[in-house]
Amino acid sequence: MGLTIAQLAEQMALEGRVDYIDGTVTVLSTRIENTDQRLDRANGRLDKAAQIVGQLQQRLGRVERKLEPGAVITDEQASEIMNRVKAIAESLRDPSKNHYQSIFGELYRLFKITSYKLVPQSRYAVVLADRPFVPPGHEVIFAHGLLAGFRSDFLVASHLLVPQIEQSIRYLLTLSDVIPYGLDDDRIQKAHLLDTVLRRPETARILGEEVVYDLKVLLVDHLGTNLRNRLSHGLMRTEEFGGWPTIYLWWVVLRLCLRLAFTDDSPEQASGEEARSSK
Repeated sequence: MGLTIAQLAEQMALEGRVDYIDGTVTVLSTRIENTDQRLDRANGRLDKAAQIVGQLQQRLGRVERKLEPGAVITDEQASEIMNRVKAIAESLRDPSKNHYQSIFGELYRLFKITSYKLVPQSRYAVVLADRPFVPPGHEVIFAHGLLAGFRSDFLVASHLLVPQIEQSIRYLLTLSDVIPYGLDDDRIQKAHLLDTVLRRPETARILGEEVVYDLKVLLVDHLGTNLRNRLSHGLMRTEEFGGWPTIYLWWVVLRLCLRLAFTDDSPEQASGEEARSSK
C-alpha cells in the first residue's frame, strides 16, 4: 500500500513538472510572438523612415534646382548615371560584394553629396567620361586586374596590372602632347621604358610627385621593392604576392583610375591650367 502511494505521488509530481514545463513553453512562445510583432513594427517604421528620407532628398533636389538652376543634373542625366553604374556593377559579376553600393559610395565621397541626383551639372561629363589612365583596348585587362585585387588575389592582379602601368603613363604623356618615344644608337625609334617616363617632369605634373615617388619605389628602384623587374624576370616567390608592396601597388592603380576619372586632374585640365598660368 505504501509503495502504491509512493508511486502515485511520484506520478503526480511528474505530471506537475510536465504542466510547469508546458506553461513555461507557452509563456516563452508568447514572448517570442510579441518580440516578432515588435520587430515587424520596427521594420515597418524603418521602411517608412526610408521612404520619408527618399522623399526629402527628392524635395531637396527640387529646391536646389530652383535656387540654382543648372547647378545639379536633371532627372534624365541622373537616370543615365544610374544606368552606367548598373552596367559597371553587373560587369564585375561578383555576387559576394555589393558593387552598386561601393560605386555609388565612391561617387558620393568624391562629390560630397548624398544622392547621385545631386551631382553638379558641371561634373556630369566627367562622371560619364572614360578612364584616361586606361588606354583604349586595355580596359578588359585593367578590369580583370582590379577585380582580382578586390578578391584578394594579388598574384593575378600584379601580373595583369604591373605591365600595364608603363603604357598607361605613355598614353597620358601622349594626351599632353609629350612624345614618349626616342631613337636608339641605330636611329631606330623605341618607346621609353618605365624608368624613363617616370623621370620626366611632365609625368610628375600629371600624376603628382607623391604618386610618381610611390611608383618609382614600388616598381623600378633597386633600393625599393623593384616589383616590375623582379616580376618580369620570374624572381618573385608565390608568398610575396600577398605582401604589402603588391597590395599597395594595386591600390595606387585603383586610385589613379578613379582619380583621373572623377576629378579635374586629367592631362587636359593640367595643360589648360599651365597655359593660363603662363599668361
